[in-house]
Amino acid sequence: MPEKIYGSVREPDVYSSGGAALIGTRTNVAHPMASLDVSVLVCTYNRAGLLAQTLGHIAAQAISPQCRWELLVIDNNCTDQTLDVVRKYADDSRIPTLRFIREPQQGIAHARRRAFLEARGNLLVSVDDDCLLEPNWVEQAIQFAGENPNVGMFGGRHVIVWERPPNRVADLYANSLARQDLGNQRLCLSSKDRTCLVGAAFVLRREAIVASGWLESGVLVGRCGEYLGAGEDAEIFYRVRHAGWECWYVPQLVLSHVVPVERTTLPYLRRLHQGFGEAEPFLLSLSRSAHPTFFDRVAVVGWTFGEITRVLARWPKGYVCSSGERPTWLIRMSHAMGCLAGALRYLITGRA
Repeated sequence: MPEKIYGSVREPDVYSSGGAALIGTRTNVAHPMASLDVSVLVCTYNRAGLLAQTLGHIAAQAISPQCRWELLVIDNNCTDQTLDVVRKYADDSRIPTLRFIREPQQGIAHARRRAFLEARGNLLVSVDDDCLLEPNWVEQAIQFAGENPNVGMFGGRHVIVWERPPNRVADLYANSLARQDLGNQRLCLSSKDRTCLVGAAFVLRREAIVASGWLESGVLVGRCGEYLGAGEDAEIFYRVRHAGWECWYVPQLVLSHVVPVERTTLPYLRRLHQGFGEAEPFLLSLSRSAHPTFFDRVAVVGWTFGEITRVLARWPKGYVCSSGERPTWLIRMSHAMGCLAGALRYLITGRA
């Protein structure tokens, strides 16, 4: 049974069990050397109830005894019972090493960056705190990565599990809530289109994330506390692909993504799509070029005004004349307004 190590009452920056204690320390090495096969990384913010389910499914993974792996939970300023949940798994013999790390800079991108820097695995498995992996998920990921050395990033099929039966609009926008199903065949995602992996769960090869430059130059922050930012996962995807690595969809990797009822309301979906819109101009530019120029930024602003014009032109028929479609048009308008704000910010600052 792994040794449980906790620090003082003041609560250190890092807790560790089952391995070397990292009490009150912080990794400052930009690209640490891998000493393990796999690091499973869970970034979390105030979802203790869902986190308990996520960690339970990770503990239940059927991983080969020969595999050297660890679990890292990155606490991005949680104020709920997250630490209590993690403590329950500190003595779980199914998890060889569990580390609990606090990242004070708010935002999922900051938490993920901290996770990547702290991780000691050759494969970095990022799992959201509301995702339930099938028992063979990690083992199949290891096998796929071993058979395909040119793959830098890959993900699988995400099945939505609704807390309550969804309303029509939420079901229509399930892809926005991290549903991912690109078919039953493995698929190398082409650099000629903008299809990218959903960030609820994905696998990165350590060399790929280092080569991508995202650790030093990542722009998008994504979800930040209660602000529904987006796009940091897509930015990782595009940067990995620009660095020359293949990105794949692997349908054998199946997980359930739990969606609470509060994430199915129209106000939530509008906020969510506004966040998507704010990230869209930057991501469009990045998908075309690894190093967008000022003229690329100008071109994206032109695209944004075109999108808004198209939405406004169809607004009377879609919103005014068709009452049944009004919720979807409100979501489209929120996305368009987000695009406008994101495009102007990107034009002026070069950032999103």
